[in-house]
Parts: sequence; C-alpha cells; structure tokens
Amino acid sequence: MDPARHYRLLYFSGTGNTHWVFSRLAQALEARGATVALQPVDQLLADCGQGPTGEASDQALQERLAGFVGSAGTLLLGYPVYESTIPRPMRRLIPLLPEGVGTRLGVVCTYMMAGGDCCHLPEAELEPRGYRSVLATYVKMPNNIKFPALRYFPIHNGDELQPFADQAAQAVQRIADDLVLDQRHIEGRSIADHLLGVSQRWSEKLVSDYVNGHLFATARCTRCKLCGESCPMGNIHFDHGYPEFGQSCCDCMRCYHGCPVSAIQLGEGTMDEAAYPRYRGMGGWKPPRLRSISRSHSAEG
Repeated sequence: MDPARHYRLLYFSGTGNTHWVFSRLAQALEARGATVALQPVDQLLADCGQGPTGEASDQALQERLAGFVGSAGTLLLGYPVYESTIPRPMRRLIPLLPEGVGTRLGVVCTYMMAGGDCCHLPEAELEPRGYRSVLATYVKMPNNIKFPALRYFPIHNGDELQPFADQAAQAVQRIADDLVLDQRHIEGRSIADHLLGVSQRWSEKLVSDYVNGHLFATARCTRCKLCGESCPMGNIHFDHGYPEFGQSCCDCMRCYHGCPVSAIQLGEGTMDEAAYPRYRGMGGWKPPRLRSISRSHSAEG
C-alpha cells in the first residue's frame, strides 16, 4: 500500500470529545482504504510509568512513539483546546516524537466556542524536524466547563448532544476526504486567530491554579478509585482512604465529570448539581482505567 495512506492517530481526550472524533475519523479513513493505528496519549503515559508515585520515562515514551509513528505517511494529532493551548499530556509528547523525514502532519482540535490558533502550535516544533503540515482544523463539540469561576456556558447531556454529534460527524467525513485526496486544509492562521489565541493563553495559569486549588471529594465518595485510576497525570492518591489531589492536574475535568456519584467538587458551589451538572460525554463515554490502584496504595481508614 502507498505509505501516504498509512495514518497514525495520536490523541488526548479529557472527557471523551476528542476520543469520539478520533474513533470516527479512524473508521472513516479505513472505509476509504487507509491503514490506521490509534494511540490515546493518556494510556501511553500510563504504560510508560505515569502514576501517583512517579512520572513517565522520557526514554520509554520516545521508544514507544518511534515504534508507533514508524514509517507512517501521516501523523494526526488530536486534542481539546484549553485556553488556546495544547493540553499538558500532549504537550509533553510533542518534543519526544521521532524525526519526520517528510511525514505529513495533521492537527484536529476539538473546541467549544473558539480555538484561535491552537491547531497550529505543534507546527513550530515539528516542521523544522521534517514534518509537513497538511491539515489544521477544528471540530465543534459540547462544553465541559462549568463551575463557579466559569459558570456561563451550559452543559448538555442525553438527547441534547445529538446536534453536536450530527455536526461533528459531517466534519469528520470532510476531514477524511481531505486527507485521502491530499487536499491541504488549513484553518486558524489569520491575524484575528493569532490575537485570539494570545489573549486566551494568558489565562492558562489562572484556570490551572483555580482547579488545583479547589478540587476535593465529599463524603459521598464510595472509594471506587476510578478517579485515580483514570487520571491522565496520576495526580490523585488515596493515602487516607479518600481521593486527595496533587499539584500536577492537567485541567482535563475527567475526575470531576466522570465520578459515578458526583462526589468530586470544584469548590463548594458545585455541590449543587442542579446548578452545576456533570458532563457525561458523547456516545456513552466512560473514563478509561489507565492503571490499577490496589489496597497497597491506599489506607482503609
């Protein structure tokens, strides 16, 4: 098969939106005769040692990424827009990717309202290393941000998600066509996009500091440990039986939205679940269990 039709899809998804898009993009490319491999960033980090007791090894990550990308004709990166920045788990991997040697590069970002120039940020790192940008685009998806400091946007669940699914499915088909037909598709490169991106990026630390400072679990917690087992950063431990949060949160909101009993809060205001409903994800998405946290990692009391 033509190497250009070998696709490697490396993506990070916090609460399932980017997972939904990339799963369907893989299916669409395969339906057009391409060979496709999918690699979730959170699982890769966990496989290489990311957890409550340590960080993933750079050497292990480089080896895994080299084997994954290999001689692929196209590398597609996917991630949600966080204040017009790349989420930290994906940001960690970009410098560790192998040299491109002419590899085509595509970036697909999911966003709620505006992405700015976020889909172009990997280019600065990867084009000088032999990657050739052929795709930079956005797919609109449901909002997953609503807590007292950012309470302005509604959360949708159930049947309310269907219009998002319909629109996103059409976007995925267009992206697959552009890739297979080798039609260059570039968005987010205007002066307005750049200014929007710059104006949003200054708030990254503010949002991160807020989230890191306000996460806690209520007594409603059943100690199922799903939050710790699914945390992309391994930021949650159970030294005293209940979840405790470190300072390496990547702001993905997975623990907050994914808790089966909504025990995890972002400030006391979110205990009012009618005012702050949790986003339950597209297509029945559930937080993946990235690691096993046994009794040896947690106390009974």
